Amino acid sequence: MPINPTHGQMTTINVIGHNTVRLDSVDSTNNYAAKQINQTFVPEGTVILADNQTAGKGQPGNSWHSIPGKNLTFSLILRPTFLLANDQFLISMAVSIGIREGIYAELGIWIDIKWPNDLFHNNKKIGGILIENQISGKSISSSIVGIGLNVNQRNLPVTNNANSLANICGEELDLEQILDSILSKINAYYLQLVGGGRMSVKTRYLQSLLLYKQIGWYRKGDKSFAGSIVDVSDNGQLVIKLESGELTKFNFQEIKFLL
Repeated sequence: MPINPTHGQMTTINVIGHNTVRLDSVDSTNNYAAKQINQTFVPEGTVILADNQTAGKGQPGNSWHSIPGKNLTFSLILRPTFLLANDQFLISMAVSIGIREGIYAELGIWIDIKWPNDLFHNNKKIGGILIENQISGKSISSSIVGIGLNVNQRNLPVTNNANSLANICGEELDLEQILDSILSKINAYYLQLVGGGRMSVKTRYLQSLLLYKQIGWYRKGDKSFAGSIVDVSDNGQLVIKLESGELTKFNFQEIKFLL
């Protein structure tokens, strides 16, 4: 069920989005961000925004294809040194629900988060997130959060089971307004993590998950099975309750959703 945003819980301190680097074209905003981190000091919350990515990255083994100027393709640079390496999935949770609620605030559309962090509407993918963390000792020294969102691209490959916000709304949309709304919400949930509100972030993430506490079908290897998502572990493993009642944990890319 959709959950309503609770604006009263959110702070207005601006960490994310106060510094923006705009690029006409780049291989990948995540690659560009990584080079900047290695070569110079980049303020936390910096946004690397590109009209065109020639080699956009998805999850390992996948690529992200986007028509130049039609969609949102950007990366955020964070320095969540307050998080231990084992807790890094909290960043994915905060960013996912920030995007979800940013879209709702601007367009009145609820999207689902398909574990771990794909963005879906009516079982069609409209976006994805790729987070690359650097670890120093037991803590996270920096995070590069890559986000790709189909906004005004109307024609999408049928084989990709994809859709765009413009197709859903039936009109051309303002990229800047959507970006500002998303950054504002990500900022709010990131600051919840900074302030120790981890459980509230996790609870909101679970409530936003596609098929949470619903029976769904999945495939692992050559075997299909039914089960209900009941939790996500601290390190990001998906916890599914099988028909037998057994609780089983799955790692990233270990299972496939049969939607």
